[in-house]
Amino acid sequence: MSNYEYNVVAIYNYDGTQPPLPNHITYVFAFHDVQPVALVDQSRDGGPRLTETQNNEVKSNFAEIAE
Repeated sequence: MSNYEYNVVAIYNYDGTQPPLPNHITYVFAFHDVQPVALVDQSRDGGPRLTETQNNEVKSNFAEIAE
């Protein structure tokens, strides 16, 4: 158990070079309620807005690594 709602274990960021700029994809790999979860942020303005990724390949690969 942990004192935190999410326990982040890795972050991957890709900064795009094609307009509209700025553009990026940031993945946050974490554990939530002892389960692996891959979060993503693609916001352009303000702070990050993390949501669970809809990219099934990213989700399944992280779950496999977390086993």
